[in-house]
Amino acid sequence: MIEAGELREIIKIQQPVRIADGSGGFETTYNNIITKTYAKVVEETSKSVVVADQDNIYNKVHFRIRYRPIKHLKLGYRLVWRDFNFTINNIKVDPFRTSISILVSSDMETSER
Repeated sequence: MIEAGELREIIKIQQPVRIADGSGGFETTYNNIITKTYAKVVEETSKSVVVADQDNIYNKVHFRIRYRPIKHLKLGYRLVWRDFNFTINNIKVDPFRTSISILVSSDMETSER
C-alpha cells in the first residue's frame, strides 16, 4: 500500500515521438502522457564515470506512483523530475493494482537536485 504522505515529489511522463526531418533522418520530440502526478522518490545508486575526460554521474532512481488504469506506460518513455530527464527502464505494477514502481536511469553532470 502506498501512503499519501509518501507522495511528495511532482513528476511528469512523456512519450517519445519520432518525426522525419526531411533529409532521411528523424528528430525525437516528446508528448506529455501524464503532465503532473505525485510520486515517492528513492535514489538507489549513483556513481561517477569518467567519459572523455569529463566526470559524469550515473544515477538510478526508483519512483512510485498511484496505479493509473487509463495511462499505460512503456519502457523508453521519459520521466521528468526536478527538470532532469530520465529514461524508464523497468515498470512493475503492484499485484493489487494500487501502485506502479518505475525504475529509471540517467546520466547527470551534477549532484544538484
